[in-house]
Order: sequence, then C-alpha cells, then structure tokens
Amino acid sequence: MPAKLSARQYAIALYETVKGRSGEELEAKIRRFVQLLASHRRLSLASSVIAEYERHVLEQQGKAQAEAVTARPLNHGASATLVAALSKRFDREIVLTARTDPAVIGGVRVRLNDVLIDGTVAAQLADLKKQLLTE
Repeated sequence: MPAKLSARQYAIALYETVKGRSGEELEAKIRRFVQLLASHRRLSLASSVIAEYERHVLEQQGKAQAEAVTARPLNHGASATLVAALSKRFDREIVLTARTDPAVIGGVRVRLNDVLIDGTVAAQLADLKKQLLTE
C-alpha cells in the first residue's frame, strides 16, 4: 500500500499542476485533482490542502503569511510596525492576518508557519504562575 501524502504534498502537486493554466484548462485540472482526492479517500484534507496551497503560493512569491492575535483590533500604525518588524526578522515580505481574542488580555501572539512568538499578557501571567508554583 503506497504511503499517504500530506496536505502539503498535495498542495505542491496541485500548484505544479495548475501553474500557468487558466480558463477551462484550469477548471479541468482542479476537477481532476478533487477526483483524485476523492479516489484516495482524502477529501477530508481539502481545507488543509487549500491552506497549504495558499502558503506555497506565497512562498513562491518570496512572501510569508503571519497571523497576529491581539485583545483588541490592531490600528493601521501598529499593524504596519508589526509587519515591518516581522519582515526584517524573517527577511521576506509578510502578509498579515489579524484577529482578536480577549483572552490574550494584552500584547500580541504571532504565528508564522511553525514559529510562535507569544508576547501576550496571558502568556506572561502563565509563565509567572508556573515559576511561583515551582519555587
């Protein structure tokens, strides 16, 4: 039995298949790809494949997707400052998606691929609690 492919592997295969295609040819390639997922009983991976596909397209463009989570919406200035800092640190253009979660209390948590930068008040309080309980 052949090894099952990951969502990332399917996404890269899809990218290579549709690259440079348009119109009916593109639609036919995508339809065939969905049929392939179905025949391999991998339709449950569809949303992961789409996310990985988007990530791969950005990588091919020299960009990276980052998600920022804050307690309140970021204003334009804070967003621009964060994007500039992340672009400098990761040496690529950053496409930022921001969302709010009141549970972070304050600060920001950023996820870029497999990297997590957690500068939230909630994380700092959790670290403080851990330190106090181990002393």
